[in-house]
Amino acid sequence: MAARKQATMSPSSAKDKEKPKRRRIGADARHKQLIDIAEGVFIREGYDRASMEQIADEAGVTRTLVYQHFSAKKDLYMAVIERVIPEFIRRVVPPEEERPKHPWILLAGFRQFLTLLQDEGSTIKLLMGERPHDPWIAERLDGLSTTFLEHFEREYEGTAPKPYIRLVAICYLGIIEAVSRSWPSDGALDLDAEEMSQALAQFMWGGMRTFDLPKKMVDEQYVDEPPEKWRPNMEYLEVLAEKVPGAPRSHKS
Repeated sequence: MAARKQATMSPSSAKDKEKPKRRRIGADARHKQLIDIAEGVFIREGYDRASMEQIADEAGVTRTLVYQHFSAKKDLYMAVIERVIPEFIRRVVPPEEERPKHPWILLAGFRQFLTLLQDEGSTIKLLMGERPHDPWIAERLDGLSTTFLEHFEREYEGTAPKPYIRLVAICYLGIIEAVSRSWPSDGALDLDAEEMSQALAQFMWGGMRTFDLPKKMVDEQYVDEPPEKWRPNMEYLEVLAEKVPGAPRSHKS
């Protein structure tokens, strides 16, 4: 009799019987667990190849349960991305009580970022990697970029005219995004993380030190240097520009 029952059991029933029972946990804990599992899947597979079914399997739950927490794959993807944003901003633009003075804060910021980038399991790879072809996700990622720019502007308010601070913030974010796509995969950038951090900090500091940064923000070995030692002579640059064939001319009288 027992043998007859086993023979008539459907393949799907046998599979369900072999599947371990799901451990019951609270809704908040389950929500966090699904984000944890999805993070690993998205990093490993990429957005397009990852599926809700795969995430459900790795979490040991049904796909229906996953959809009870997240109505679509894109919602789960953004939950993963949004979770890393506060830590990313804190590392790259640390709060005032934690930050060294310029230019060392720039070195520290780039060093922190490149360390995150080298971590194979880092969500930063999703944040800075190729964006999914989904207008809804693109709009929200643009919103996260705006969050970063606004945070930078608040931290540096009063150090230069607002448009200049905004421009520096855009350049800083742009450098980070560009480096994440080219290093260390570009063999021509034969620099380790520390060498890259130093080069980027030097490049960024070369521009920022042209601003009238408050003395309290700048390391003492730089704070009393005369402006003519490092600020570009704009009149000289204009003279050079006039010699370039077809170059636009200054509108100054």
